[in-house]
Amino acid sequence: MAPIAAALLLLGACARQGYPSGGPRDTAPPAMQRTEPENGTVDYSATRFFIEFDEYVTLKDPDHNVIVSPPLAHRAEYSTKGHGVQVRLYDTLLPNTTYIFSFQEAIADYNEGNLLPRIDYVFSTGPAIDSMQIKGRVVDAVTCEPVKSAITVAAYAVADDSAVVSGNPDYVTRCNAAGFFTLPYLRLAAYRLVAFDDANSNLRYDPAEAVAWTDTLVACKPMPTKAPKDTVTAAGDSTAAAPHTDSTASVSQTDSTASASHTDSIASAPHTDSLVLCLSLADRSAQRVVSSVFRAKGSVEIVVLRPLSKDYTLSWLDAGAAPDVPATQLVRSLNPSRDTLRLWTAYDAACDSLTIVIADTGGFADTLTMQYRPKKGALKSFATQFLSSAVASRHPYYDTLWLRFSSPAYAMPGVAEGDSLITVFSFADSVVSHVPWHWDPNSPTHLRAFVDFEGVPGNRYRFKVPARMFCDLWGSDSSHCSDSLVFVAAYSKPEEYGSIKVTVADGDWNMRTDGYPLVVQLLNEKGDVLRQHRLSGDLAVDADTSYAHAVLFQHLPPAKYRIRAIADTDRNSAWTTGDYWLHRQPEKVVYFPKTLELQANWQMEEKWHVFDEQGTQQ
Repeated sequence: MAPIAAALLLLGACARQGYPSGGPRDTAPPAMQRTEPENGTVDYSATRFFIEFDEYVTLKDPDHNVIVSPPLAHRAEYSTKGHGVQVRLYDTLLPNTTYIFSFQEAIADYNEGNLLPRIDYVFSTGPAIDSMQIKGRVVDAVTCEPVKSAITVAAYAVADDSAVVSGNPDYVTRCNAAGFFTLPYLRLAAYRLVAFDDANSNLRYDPAEAVAWTDTLVACKPMPTKAPKDTVTAAGDSTAAAPHTDSTASVSQTDSTASASHTDSIASAPHTDSLVLCLSLADRSAQRVVSSVFRAKGSVEIVVLRPLSKDYTLSWLDAGAAPDVPATQLVRSLNPSRDTLRLWTAYDAACDSLTIVIADTGGFADTLTMQYRPKKGALKSFATQFLSSAVASRHPYYDTLWLRFSSPAYAMPGVAEGDSLITVFSFADSVVSHVPWHWDPNSPTHLRAFVDFEGVPGNRYRFKVPARMFCDLWGSDSSHCSDSLVFVAAYSKPEEYGSIKVTVADGDWNMRTDGYPLVVQLLNEKGDVLRQHRLSGDLAVDADTSYAHAVLFQHLPPAKYRIRAIADTDRNSAWTTGDYWLHRQPEKVVYFPKTLELQANWQMEEKWHVFDEQGTQQ
């Protein structure tokens, strides 16, 4: 047994030693060794080129990840060969033209899949490499942040609007993850720039794509005079200014088209160092009815896509049991954004079918036929539905105590607005008081009323609205009058909130906004608009600035907030998107440069020169 035991011990010792680890995992992308023809070749006439690397490589969707500028009429053919990539051209190349093949995450090593972020191959069919460039950034017009999708930036040497849909651009590139772009190796000229989300990869702007553009031609600038020796750029970068060559490449950067004839147009074109294009999606959808439904018998809700104008009309085609009842018997209530219309058939509370025509300016008209269909579990008691409280159990001490009605309401006979009929019981001292009520002055159809009571912050109260105070528009008998309502509310305290005061100032208000109002909005961390103030150019004089206006956002819970301003060019108190074909840029949006972290029982005060460098779009 001794020899066997010895053999087992020897085998265990060998097992513990293990196999060689082979060293750390390879994480480096392929490195370019040479190109044929040489990168930066002039008087180029070949129909294919080859890029060799230091290891076997594979291609990753080259038809999408290789950007060719100027674009080719026929796609090139990409294949791997040994340690390299071969590209075959099927186009007749333009004379005296510089071409750039930009491989952006299109090449990876064969074994580990390490992506090469970017490598460019450049050649010219003329005697020199064009040496001009345009750099800039594309951001979302509302958020001023880069867009998640890869945005295409196209350059056109003509000012014709239709060029973006009728043919390929003169030059093309894509933005990187931060929204920056570079159009390198351009001829000396001024260009119209259009950026769009080219979802179908056809290099043309389609109406369903977000778009940004320059209103005027943009001048290009000289590129760096020497080509860098680096073989790749940073991950996701598209801002390289010169070809990425091996150390033996020699690139001539004498522009092939420079001449005195370009001087005047380029001198008048905008500078490109701070060029920012604001991307937005034009809203060209026609007005339509989104939904039309009976909310209850006698009550209809119509939702439309766009706000209704003040000239909209309703025509009654079928009034059910009362066909001769005029349309004036439809009691209307339009929400503040004018896109939701509520109707009540004043002639009949039991109305369960309706056919009407809604029409508005711009040729919009639609015939709506509606039928009432009760929902499962719907409340059957009229009294329970008609009158309810809009007061939360934790009630903001500064807010109004609202009563709401499911249909237009009226005071019962013998009840007058202002009568002290509502009972309030204080849990703090057991005191009972009687307080008045009033209609909401902004609701002509009487869908709301409020309790005229100012409670003590921190105290808790019980409110009782007696029965038969209100009736609906269909009568004052017991089947149409309100039942009693009881609700309890605990008042919050002032120290639970904070406030933000921002002094909005700019000495060149009218020049910077063209005299339009400024809408200042308070946002939460998600970007939702919580509150807003509309400011005009006629501002109060401040000691430190030519114009200033204090915007105060009060009663804010502790949280992080952002503030932005909108140049309200169409005076609709909201942001308006751009429209390429109408030559209307999206309304300018400017963000306060800091996120404000508000604490309870605290007032933050900030001064904001809206159009200073720190506050402009980024």
